[in-house]
Amino acid sequence: MENDLDSIEEGKNEWVTIIDEFFGDFEKKLEVAEKEMAKIEIKD
Repeated sequence: MENDLDSIEEGKNEWVTIIDEFFGDFEKKLEVAEKEMAKIEIKD
């Protein structure tokens, strides 16, 4: 990700493309994590 952000800064890539690629993969992983993670109950 750091290299991708550097390439945006250098004008080699469009930020929309890089962010879209990142969030597409991230969103899938987040959905899996939400389904598989144990629910944690916070007690007062």
